[in-house]
Amino acid sequence: MTVLWIAAAILLFLLIAAIIAAYTTFHYAVSRKKDTQKINPSSIYAPYKEAMMQSVEAFLAASPEDVYIKSFDGLTLHGYYLPSEGSKKTVLLFHGYTSSALKDFSLIFRFYREQGFNILTADHRAHGKSEGKYMGFGVLERRDVLSWVEYLNSRAKQRIVLHGISMGASTVLMASGSPLPENVVGIVADCGFTSPYDILAHVGKQYFHLPAFPLLPLADIVCKQKAGYSFKEYSTLDAMKTNRLPVLFIHGEGDTFVPTSMSKAAYEACRAEKQLFLVPSAGHGLSYTVDPQKCEETLANFLQPLFEQTSDRLC
Repeated sequence: MTVLWIAAAILLFLLIAAIIAAYTTFHYAVSRKKDTQKINPSSIYAPYKEAMMQSVEAFLAASPEDVYIKSFDGLTLHGYYLPSEGSKKTVLLFHGYTSSALKDFSLIFRFYREQGFNILTADHRAHGKSEGKYMGFGVLERRDVLSWVEYLNSRAKQRIVLHGISMGASTVLMASGSPLPENVVGIVADCGFTSPYDILAHVGKQYFHLPAFPLLPLADIVCKQKAGYSFKEYSTLDAMKTNRLPVLFIHGEGDTFVPTSMSKAAYEACRAEKQLFLVPSAGHGLSYTVDPQKCEETLANFLQPLFEQTSDRLC
């Protein structure tokens, strides 16, 4: 009898430990963080902080409009819209996990402004000025992409290119797996991960020396209950099977946070017109920062033919 009680106590302890681990993993990975706007002095962006801050100040000095939309599930989402006079081409920017568009795209604003683009930066759900308790790793945000496109189309006729970094790249790739308005003409995906499960498994192993099993399957149960989606619900590989938009994949070969292999896998799965641009030694989200000249050249060559069409239906 004593042995049975000991066994039962051990099982109860393991069950409680598993539940605690599942909830801890879920909240650490998925719950909203307090501040996603500042540039951490100890982050990978630290060497570029001054240039980034100057670029952000220049963007804000141009007086972008605060814009708001409602998501499919009732959240108020925020963005900044900066028009270019007379332009019928727009870039819709989606930032990375626990980051912001002002941070992630700070150094590339100048390029898009010089190219004559209207710029819309979107705060993901559970980031910045947008509402939301939980992040969706692209699974939820892919539907927000369509909402932002519909908002832009309500303003004026224009051709739209989607540009995402990190989780934003995964978001725009996943969004392309569902029908988008025909005036969305292309995608730029910089260092995107393939799926929530894949990136959480990689980060857990790489940075915390934790096995994916049983933590992620247990945390996934919590995620379904609390946030309404599964870590394995959708992936960029799924989306690339049906995507018909041209895609420029960008990735730094020095990226240890999102391995380059994830962009390569999405590139291989893509059945549409595609290009893969790898930047030697660039860390996560730093391809443009490390080699702006080559990135701008690659971007310009990719974007130019997308906006040469003359159909009134597109613009």
